[in-house]
Amino acid sequence: MGKEKINYYDEFIKNTDYALKSAEILDNYFENFEEEKALEKEELIHELENKADDSLHEIVKSLTKDFIPPLDRDDILEIGNFIDDMNDCIYDVIKNINMFNILRLREDAQDFSNLILQTCDRLKDLLTMFKNNGKVSDMQDLIIEINRIEGLGDELYQKSMKSLMTDENNPVVIIKWVNLYTSLEDCLDQGEVIANCIEKNMLKRS
Repeated sequence: MGKEKINYYDEFIKNTDYALKSAEILDNYFENFEEEKALEKEELIHELENKADDSLHEIVKSLTKDFIPPLDRDDILEIGNFIDDMNDCIYDVIKNINMFNILRLREDAQDFSNLILQTCDRLKDLLTMFKNNGKVSDMQDLIIEINRIEGLGDELYQKSMKSLMTDENNPVVIIKWVNLYTSLEDCLDQGEVIANCIEKNMLKRS
């Protein structure tokens, strides 16, 4: 017997949950920062990121054989890729912690990780509603909330960068944190990208 056709909505939710689990690991690590545990956390998040990659491959493989998918093929690929990008963004943060040998966190790092965690939690709710044909108004509320969190991230990024340039004199440290702050903000930007993509598809099928 051939393999049963996958449910694209379930794959979206599963991959969003991988991002949520990664965000939980990152936030907990930032809250209880111990530099020597960075590699351990990177390996945990990398494992989740690999699972998301495998799921995306299954989505693509299924689309090549699926005669009538529930959404346009391009839309399924776009949603799948955007969620995969979110997993990649979170993985990039922990990679940067290791790669740049961050020995001490600046105070605002935890604020970023908490916003990322909130974003992933809202995204999982949104993708679950999207699968279950939830109320449009409820989905729009979640999309607005995700966009609001991204706006908070923009404000935090500007404030953090100004503080870095004002308080830090070591150019090596500045370079490290410019890259780290950018990778943290990228996670929040990607959350907004996913939310806006779901909004577009929600309106297409309404």
